[in-house]
Formats: sequence, structure tokens, C-alpha cells
Amino acid sequence: MPWYKAGTVSVTQNSNAVIGVGTAFIANSRVGDAFKGPDGRWYEVVNIASDTALAISPPYAGPTAAGAGYSITPVQGYVKASADRLSKISTEIASVETSVQAAAASATAADQSAVAAGQSSADAGAASQSALDAAEQAGAAKLAAETAEGNAAASAGAAEDSADRAEQVVGAFDQNAQAKTDAFNQNAAAAQAAIDLSVDAAGDSASAAADSAAQAAQSEQNVAHKVNVSDIVDGLTSTAVDKPLSANQGRILKGLVDSAGSASATLVTYEYVATAGQTSFSGPDRNGLTMAGVVPGSALVTVNGADISQTTECSLTATTLTLNGGPALPAGAVVQIHAFGTFAVANTFTQAQVNALLTPKLSRSDIVGTVSQASGVPTGAIIESGSNANGSYVKYADGTMICTRRMELGSRAITTAYGSTYITPSVGSSAYPASFLAGTTPVNAILVESNGGVTYAASGLNSVPSWPAVYVCSPTSVTLTLNLNMTAIGRWY
Repeated sequence: MPWYKAGTVSVTQNSNAVIGVGTAFIANSRVGDAFKGPDGRWYEVVNIASDTALAISPPYAGPTAAGAGYSITPVQGYVKASADRLSKISTEIASVETSVQAAAASATAADQSAVAAGQSSADAGAASQSALDAAEQAGAAKLAAETAEGNAAASAGAAEDSADRAEQVVGAFDQNAQAKTDAFNQNAAAAQAAIDLSVDAAGDSASAAADSAAQAAQSEQNVAHKVNVSDIVDGLTSTAVDKPLSANQGRILKGLVDSAGSASATLVTYEYVATAGQTSFSGPDRNGLTMAGVVPGSALVTVNGADISQTTECSLTATTLTLNGGPALPAGAVVQIHAFGTFAVANTFTQAQVNALLTPKLSRSDIVGTVSQASGVPTGAIIESGSNANGSYVKYADGTMICTRRMELGSRAITTAYGSTYITPSVGSSAYPASFLAGTTPVNAILVESNGGVTYAASGLNSVPSWPAVYVCSPTSVTLTLNLNMTAIGRWY
């Protein structure tokens, strides 16, 4: 039987109801049929209320849809057709049996009439012959009825076999459909799990990369500040506001704080809920606290979490807040006064005392000098720098080393054909200005400067601890003024 798809349907997520437009559900579907919804999932038809309304199980799982396509698969169609055919044959057999019974009754009556006629008179011969003819005809009718009954029984058996085969086909269809549905759901779940793992891993990698970049930027900023030794050895008297503490200063100041003893302070927050247009706040707040002892210069005032100025927008006394600027407050606005109490700090130090403590512990050699290490532990200065004919280098106490080199090549002909491009003879191959750790290969970066045209640098694999041979390339044959800026980053221990 064909699938039924006439009209459109409207479905609601988590609802069993299916409402049709232009549909005829009663004549074209049965309870137990398979309903394929707009979401592509299969559901069982559990009730047919009218030509435009039916119910499904389980409830519709997809998103709510209106005027959508659908299909109804007659899962019970073959069994139903066979049952209808069998019912029709049974009716025909009952009709034949009635005819046979009537013919048999007629034959019996005819026999009785013939016997009576033979005994009564010879003149009844004609009537007897007629009765015999009728009996013969009745016998033929009875034989025909028996033949019809046999044919009907055979048809009923064939119909029953067809019904059994149809039921087997439907069962196989159900099993196959269920197996495919289970496999699809398992594959979908596995795919979703893989996507979730990939997304989580990508998020973790992105977070780690962002953290590393931020740490690298901060490290670079701190190093740039620390090389200005005068900002550190002057005993914290520099007026520069963008110079961070060195590691030594941090340790010294921590010791001062640790030995300074304890400190105490108080903070009380008064919270009022305003009426429309209210400008004065005092007395008990919403929590039962009564404003008292507020020091105006040691308090913070906020309206709905935003700071307001105590110079232009409000005035504050020990017990009252008065708003005198800004728009009128709406009903329900939250006004807070964060009042800080006085506090005391024990064991304070003067600037002279701090300078006396710091100055003997800091020297230029602690920062800039010769870096060294023992078994992977830094033992010398923090930064070492130098230069020679092969470039410049900066070594850091953590083992990082950066080498740079600038080569001003002057006018160079980029005219040697190499495939579809043009190159210069190789330049730049020489030792690094300082040695990287044996067995490691630093990361090299090369930038080409030119006075025109499109140029870029290329080099071969660098398998030796030295600047690589560089070829300046151009898509056209040209002569340009060229400079090379080369950088190598690696480790010196």
C-alpha cells in the first residue's frame, strides 16, 4: 500500500497531537501505522480522532512546526487487506451453504412427491419424471455447491497464507526500521560526543594559548622595565609610575609587611530603597541599620551600583545623605553608603628606613652582567647582552637567548631565474653572535626591506648552529636596494 502524504500538518514539541490541513486520516491511516514527522523521526499512530486530527507516541520531539510535510506508512496495511479479503470470502461461503441447504430440501421434497405419485396412479408418471428431473437438477446443484464450498475453503486458506506472509513482512520491516533507528541514534550520540570533546579541547587550547601570550607579554614588559637599573637601585625613590618592583624589591617589601604586625579597619554599608523622587536618606535602612558616625571623606555613595560624586551630586553628613544633582530617582532605586571606619597600622617605616634596608641589597650586577647557571639553576645576573660582527644577542637567566642581525645589502640584482620566480645569490650565512645550546635548533625569522616591488626571503633547512643562507626572491626580474633583518630565538642552557 502507498504511503499517505496528502495535505500538511502542524505539530508542537513535546505534544502527542497532530493537526492536519487537507488530510483524510480516517480513510488512509490506521492505529499502529508509522508517522514520519517534519523532524524526520518516526512515531506510532495511537489514535485517529478525525480526518484532520490524530495522536502519536511518543510525544513529538522536534521543534514546533506549522504547514509542514509528513508521511504515514501503512505498517498494518498488508494484514488489514488480507483480513478484509478473508472476511469477504467467508461471507460468500455462507451464501453458498445456504443455497446448498435449499437445494437439498428441494431434492428431498421431490423424492417424496415421486414416491407418492408412483403409488397413486400411473398417470403420475409424467409428474414422477418431472420430480426425478428436479431431483437430478438438485443433485447437480448440490454437487456444484460442494465444489464451490471446496473452492471457497481453498481461497480462504490461500488468504490466510497471504495474511501470514504479510504479517512476516511487516514484522521484518518493523525490526529493520528499529535497527536502523537504533544505529542512527547511536551514531548521532557518538558524533555529538566527539564534537563536544573537540570543542572542549579547542577551548582548552585557546585558553592556554591566550594565557601563554599574556604571560609572554607581561614578561617582556617587566624585562623592558628592569633593564633601567636606576629605577631599582635608587631605593624606591623614583617618581616613575610605570616601573614594577624587581624580584629583590618584592621579597624585601614582603618581609617588611610580614614583620609590620596586623592592621584593622571597619566597613559599614547602609542600603536604602528610594521612593519616587526621594532626595534625603537617614535613619534605619532596609536592613535595620541606622546611619551614624559616617565620615564624609571616608565614604562611597552609589545609586543602583553606580558611583555618584559627593561634590556635585550629593552631600553627606554623619547621619544624612542628601541628593542635590542629577535626574530624579525612580521608585525602587537602591542607594548605598559604604562607610569606612578608622584603622591603625602597627610598626610603620619611614622612607629613610626603607631606603636603608633596600639599598645594600641591590646592585647593578644583580640585574645586568654575565648570566650563568649550575645544573639548570641561574647563578649570575638576570640579563646579559653583547654584539659582534655576526649580530647582537641577549641572554636571560631562565635560559632564553635572542640573537638579531641587520644586513644592509645595498643594490642587488634579483635576476637569477628559479622556476617561476627570480632570486639573488645566497647571503647571510655565518655563525650566530653567541652559541645556542648544543643539539637544539633555534627558531629563525627573516624580514626583507626593499625600495620597491614585491620581495620575500627563502632559506634552506638550517641543520647547523649558524645563520642560514638567505635568498631574496621576486616574481619579476628586478634590481632593488635591500636590507635583511634576521632574528633567532632559542636557549643557551
